[in-house]
Parts: sequence; structure tokens; C-alpha cells
Amino acid sequence: MNSLWRKRKPGRDRRRGAEILEAALVLPIVLLLVSGMVEFAYFFHLQHNLTSAAREGARAGIPFGASNMDVNTAIDKVMNSVGLKTGDFDVSVTPSDVLDATAGTDVTVTISAPWSKVGVSLFGLIDKNKLVKGSVVMRKEG
Repeated sequence: MNSLWRKRKPGRDRRRGAEILEAALVLPIVLLLVSGMVEFAYFFHLQHNLTSAAREGARAGIPFGASNMDVNTAIDKVMNSVGLKTGDFDVSVTPSDVLDATAGTDVTVTISAPWSKVGVSLFGLIDKNKLVKGSVVMRKEG
């Protein structure tokens, strides 16, 4: 009972207000840093997924007798497994027809997607027009 009537020290109340003020000043900065880390981590995650899909597409296109249909099927399989729809990304294959490519020719598969279609922007730290790309080059087998 005696502790209820105890006098408070005069500096303690002011110190408590300073703690709240410090938290109010630091919390927005910490949240911005954390959301930036999440946004950039997701960007690199998408870039890794696009590179993996391009690698699978190139691997499907380098054997003798492989066609562009094989390349696109392999890419779509990987992209669907990571949750990206076919219309969200663009595929570029060089040479334009891998079936007619001679042995030893480089087969380049590049997949790109605009960040506005595949990304998640919490604070818009990454520009919406930024392209996320994955590219792989492999030599055609014969």
C-alpha cells in the first residue's frame, strides 16, 4: 500500500516521453529500410527464377532435333512452377529457329519481364519500368 503513495521522481516522466519520441523518429526509418530489403530481395529472387527458366529453355533447345516449341515448353513449365503467367514475360531465342542451327552454334535464351507486371512495390523503390532479365548461352549439340 505504501508503494501507491510513493512520490514519483520528477525526471522519470520526462525520460518516458523521450523514449516515445525516439521511437517515433526511428520507427519510420527502420520500416523503410526493412521494406527496401524485402523489395530488392524479391527482385533478385525473380531474376534468379528468370535465369533458371532461361537455362532450362536453353538446355531443351541444344540437343540435335530440338525445336523452339521444346524451348518454350521448358520455359513455361519452370515459369508456371514459380507462379508467373505466360503473358507476364517475354522470351527471346537466338537463333530464331534452333532446329535449323548447326552444331556448335550458340543458343541464347533471354527472358525479360517488366517489374510492374511481376514485382511487388511496397514503397516504389524500384522503378515500374525496370526490366527483370535472365539470360543463358549454350552451345548447340550435333
